[in-house]
Amino acid sequence: MEKVSIIVPVYNAVNTLSRCVNSILEQSVSDFVIYLVDDCSSDNSWILMKKLKDLDERIKIYHLEKNSGPSEARNIALDNCEGEYITFIDSDDYIAPNYLEYMLQKTNISDIVISSFVQIDVNGNYLREYRANNNYYADNYIKALDIAYGMKDDLDFVYNLCCNKLYKKELFKTIRFPVGRLQEDAFVLAYILYQTKKPISCA
Repeated sequence: MEKVSIIVPVYNAVNTLSRCVNSILEQSVSDFVIYLVDDCSSDNSWILMKKLKDLDERIKIYHLEKNSGPSEARNIALDNCEGEYITFIDSDDYIAPNYLEYMLQKTNISDIVISSFVQIDVNGNYLREYRANNNYYADNYIKALDIAYGMKDDLDFVYNLCCNKLYKKELFKTIRFPVGRLQEDAFVLAYILYQTKKPISCA
């Protein structure tokens, strides 16, 4: 059983998926499995996924017969993954080589670890950085919910996105993403934050 299950929903991502997957395969830790779920793409994403699977035995692929959105794709992976921890990465994103290593260092005290992230445009140009810092450390779910849904500043996205976080898998035991709902990240995170019994850390 892998330490970390990395869930990547895929939809018409033929131009960005290789970069995403390669950034995961280049991690400084290796105990992970990548779950790629094709949401019935109309481009060659599924063909590319099959090629990527042949590169590394830690890549598992799934294909939806009907386009259902990222929630259903993530849910399929949640139903099949076996890691102690879960992280979500979108197919047009990529991560630093030490991403998992830094996040895992905080799991001795936290069931949810949050990272900073940089926003770029389609050409890879820097737009801005969203930085998770110790001001957003939460030692109980009430404070976590207040930060995520009460405070209004540039760091709202740090809490409300399902990406940029490492989760203890058991937090998703009875929780799945709502299919067909906009802003599904913020909807689900409220329930996840409520469930956590440990402090939420920033890496």
